[in-house]
Amino acid sequence: MSDYQKHSAIEAFKRQFKTEHGVDVYVFLPKESQYKIDLNLLERCTYKAFIKNNPDLKHIKSMKDRVRLRRFMGYYQAMCQLAWVDGHRKNYIATHLRKNHASIINAIRQAENFFFAEDKDFLYAYREILKQILQDVGTIPKNLKEKLKSKSSSDPIWDEARRFIAQDN
Repeated sequence: MSDYQKHSAIEAFKRQFKTEHGVDVYVFLPKESQYKIDLNLLERCTYKAFIKNNPDLKHIKSMKDRVRLRRFMGYYQAMCQLAWVDGHRKNYIATHLRKNHASIINAIRQAENFFFAEDKDFLYAYREILKQILQDVGTIPKNLKEKLKSKSSSDPIWDEARRFIAQDN
């Protein structure tokens, strides 16, 4: 199945679901590995967004610290969910954050629950991380090598992220 056929089938499904149930559906597809955001960069962007919005918690030095504050955990869970949606394996995320994979599974599950419950604090943290990523990285990572194929470089996950941010503005 070509990319165009996949995209058309997904759009048809989204329209049908919207008409039958009155709910917008977002479909995230795994990206090609060369378009993944580096976990170090994602962690730095998450930490910048966290410190910018929580200047009283500057004693926390990185997202690898073991902290159980709700404000910190929202950013941590959003970062884990973003990394997983971006195509990183849970074991790789866990190794990077000096945790075990069960912690990452739990963080991703909590993030999905917060999305479902529309938790304001979590959604704010998620939006701030996305804003920081767009500010620091832009839409295409700087370390991306050009391809010889003439495919569009549009990324459905980041397009959805930009729409999600623009929703509140």
